Amino acid sequence: MSKKQQTEQKIILSIIAVTLLSLASTLFYIIDDSISNDDIHDQIEIVEPSYSEDEIYQEENISNIDIASNSQYLSEIQDLYNSLKEDLKDDEIEEIEEIPPSPPPPKEPEQERPKLAIIIDDVAYDYQVKNIKALHLPLTISFFPADINHPNTPKYAKNEEVFMIHFPLEAIHFPREEIDTLHVGDSRKRIAKRVRQIVRQFPSLRYTNNHTGSKFTADYRSMKILLENLHRYNIQFIDSLTTSKSVVKRVSKELGLRYIRRDIFLDNKLDVKYITGQIRKAIAIAKKRGYAIAIGHPHKATLKALSQIRPLLGDVKLVRIDEI
Repeated sequence: MSKKQQTEQKIILSIIAVTLLSLASTLFYIIDDSISNDDIHDQIEIVEPSYSEDEIYQEENISNIDIASNSQYLSEIQDLYNSLKEDLKDDEIEEIEEIPPSPPPPKEPEQERPKLAIIIDDVAYDYQVKNIKALHLPLTISFFPADINHPNTPKYAKNEEVFMIHFPLEAIHFPREEIDTLHVGDSRKRIAKRVRQIVRQFPSLRYTNNHTGSKFTADYRSMKILLENLHRYNIQFIDSLTTSKSVVKRVSKELGLRYIRRDIFLDNKLDVKYITGQIRKAIAIAKKRGYAIAIGHPHKATLKALSQIRPLLGDVKLVRIDEI
């Protein structure tokens, strides 16, 4: 074999070796990703900046935010952090306006007690509903709209006196969108059609909150069209507040609608002690303001923390969202 042929043979063998290594690496990544997703409820942890008792929503520690996962199971929290990170790219970061809560319905003074409503987002499956109901607490379940991935949510909702729909709206950066997520720039016809579709699935629907939505809820035109259509069916939108630039309050005021938003996320970190601390903060907010709204997710750690909530409540009444 000539020297030239030997050189050509070495080049060909090198190319084959590199190709095989690349294929092996890709296969390992796919297998590893599949394995890690199988136990996603137990492994995901998102770190957030710490908040004092009186802080409801601030971005003073925004530069310390660390997102540890792209999990769809911590969607709103991840979407919030992504939107705050996006704010860092701006030359100026304005402080978030402290939003006063809407007054609770008037009642006799002697009956007035601080109220805490806890919404459980991202509910799609029977085992999640059973785990939540096993707590025997007045929690408000926010179901995903029915689609091919979770077709039975209307059936689960029928068994609830009060429930919500977790409305998928466009995020700034979130790779795992739900089917039929509404996007900024969607036509009036498209938005109206999506609302009608959800109402047909859930005829008794009265409350909804955004699933992700940091981009959509910051867009004036999109939110105005959505709130107008929800109002036609007497559906109250609750702002999950996944962005500091939310225009939901502004649009609600212009349309003469009540503005309601969440005060705190419970399970930014999947640790029972941490979640219990967040519950205590929510209770402190309720005592200070008269009511508070917290959002959690159907994780094992969250449900375990909620199973221990009764001794913490004291004079605070745990209620469903319709009592806020």
